[in-house]
Amino acid sequence: MKHLEHKKLLWQWLHTLTTESLEPILSPEVEFFVSHPINTLVGVQAVKTSFLEPLQRSFPDLERRDDIFLASETPTGDLVAAHGHYVGTFNQDLFGIPANQAVVRLRYGEFYQLEAGKITRAYILFDFLDLMRQVGVSPLHGAGAEGMVQAPRTRDGVQFVVADPIVSQKSRDLVFAMGEGLGQYDQKSLSSMGMQRFWTPDMMWYGPSGIGTTRGLTGFEQYHQMPFLHAFPDRSGSFPIVKRFGRVADGHYVASGGYPSLGATHLGAYLGTPATGRQIGMRVMDFWRREQDLLAENWVLIDLPDLFLQFGVDLFAKMGER
Repeated sequence: MKHLEHKKLLWQWLHTLTTESLEPILSPEVEFFVSHPINTLVGVQAVKTSFLEPLQRSFPDLERRDDIFLASETPTGDLVAAHGHYVGTFNQDLFGIPANQAVVRLRYGEFYQLEAGKITRAYILFDFLDLMRQVGVSPLHGAGAEGMVQAPRTRDGVQFVVADPIVSQKSRDLVFAMGEGLGQYDQKSLSSMGMQRFWTPDMMWYGPSGIGTTRGLTGFEQYHQMPFLHAFPDRSGSFPIVKRFGRVADGHYVASGGYPSLGATHLGAYLGTPATGRQIGMRVMDFWRREQDLLAENWVLIDLPDLFLQFGVDLFAKMGER
């Protein structure tokens, strides 16, 4: 039951978030690992000045809308995972992204590690490229559908009950098996991974801006997997640089990620950038929804600005050129 209490605590805190509310819930040595250009913050004051205050200045009427809110126990403490959008009027530039004085959405994925009612670590990925897209200055344009990230079809991503552990384990096992299938890629054919065993025919894949949303396994393969595997054929979760932060299984939902979550060698062109031959680490968060024995929806955040910096390309600078 402790993880459910932490889930309720985080929900209340996140939906009434102020600078004054930070100190009571954050551990004094709290670590925030955030997407570029925020990156790593240590301590309450750093979180306040480099994370929360810039958001509040840019969006004075900031409103939080969670589509998915999960929690489970782990060996390192309770984990709470969330996916959704901040909504607000973009009144002041944010990290160089020009304000348009209009209502915008800022997509997020979050993981919070808690011990004894205190947040000890937080991992947060924002889709800053989608914010750039909304104000007309994005340097990347995905082949998938942009601006099409939806809430779960079943509208049950936020619940405050203790999930049946058998149901949660079934979801966890399915995601694990799917991941094992991804690892079977022979660097020749997508069919070597056997993905049709794991996904519903009308599955939805909600990627970050710059890649976009796809529907069905064919769309997923065409708009994401083929370009991704062409660029990173040796991608793996076992590279020395990978630092995963755990997996949450809560009923029919599972979430996982890392900072970075994948390691790879940049061996092919990716989203318009030629191969560099560099070893890279990719900050990723995944949220899945299981439907009976198959996965039906997958929400994915990738810190593309950080990835492109490893290619030697500064997407925030390219935005400035636009």
